Amino acid sequence: MNTLDTLFAYPGDRDTAYAMRDWFKDRCRLEEDGSASCRALWESWTAWALKHERYPATPKRLGIFLRFQGLVATQLRSGTVRAWRGVALNREDA
Repeated sequence: MNTLDTLFAYPGDRDTAYAMRDWFKDRCRLEEDGSASCRALWESWTAWALKHERYPATPKRLGIFLRFQGLVATQLRSGTVRAWRGVALNREDA
């Protein structure tokens, strides 16, 4: 059993995890000094999911997936914007 299967135990959750993996490969890139707001990532994910006829799940599920990718949640601009460090959206989503 691979690690995404372990992380998302139920079959429907696994489908979501694999869809998130595909979205991440398509729309994001890992960048050591990069950051993307929670809102921007959520909007990118939900737009991608709907376009590909996938259920977008919840922001909490997306957060679990992003942590699984090794990203770190943080606050930007004096604590007013929640974001993830180590990731950037590809240009079409930025």
